[in-house]
Amino acid sequence: MLIIPERTIRNIGCATLLLLSASTGSAQSEKLSQLGEQIAKQCKALAPRNVSVADLTASEGKATELGHYFAWFLTAAVHYHGGGKVHVADHDQFDAVLKQVNILPSQLSEASGLKALANKANADIVLVGTMEKQSQDYVLQETAFRSSDGTAVFSQSVEIPRTAFLDSLVEPFPPKMDERVIDMKAKDTKLTPPRCVQCPIPMYTSRARDAKVQGTVLLNAIVTCQGRAANLHPIRFLGFGLDEVAYETIKQWKFEPGKMPDGSPVATIVPIEMKFRMY
Repeated sequence: MLIIPERTIRNIGCATLLLLSASTGSAQSEKLSQLGEQIAKQCKALAPRNVSVADLTASEGKATELGHYFAWFLTAAVHYHGGGKVHVADHDQFDAVLKQVNILPSQLSEASGLKALANKANADIVLVGTMEKQSQDYVLQETAFRSSDGTAVFSQSVEIPRTAFLDSLVEPFPPKMDERVIDMKAKDTKLTPPRCVQCPIPMYTSRARDAKVQGTVLLNAIVTCQGRAANLHPIRFLGFGLDEVAYETIKQWKFEPGKMPDGSPVATIVPIEMKFRMY
């Protein structure tokens, strides 16, 4: 996890968002939430003690940040729709357990992987998923396995529309660019950091409002010499559509670009945090 220098946060600025409207949120977050609702219903019928969601993997078993995001979002959605009747393990803690026992998410569809996990984690239902990137969608397939015997107890799938936000989680950051780009986290930098001068404040999604979600979305951005956030890479999430809202809103911001010691503008990599608070 990236640690942001407090000086950088103050200089780049952060937005505190008021609960002004009940916008519905993006199509992908709605569909992910609906998938979480379907999974929660199935889990309620099984009455498990604990449900864990593994990172989704590509068809060849490759792990990606997008697979982590999908799993993280579904963990929150299953917890929310479970209404207190489905206990879902914290996703980051579950990831840590998998690393501790040296098990890849793709191995959890095998009885041996589940058995090895059962000795270390209190998870009697494990959700194992795959994702397939298509021209316009990501196709997600989630299968619930009983860790005690490796039995598949149910399966759900959904098509999630591709967006720039989702694609940013599978694209390399920083991308190759023709212009010079300087990372503001570099210890020896003597640059003046960029400053947001036109910073529209977005609104809560209806799902986030209903769930009373508060917190901070964190993204890395390349602010160009022209003062635009040309590339964004999310690294800390809130879910319920707020991550996409932050992404799309920051793309609209206008910055005074970073400057070299001689005053000339330069493209910079900076962390931007957007705080969501309900008042």
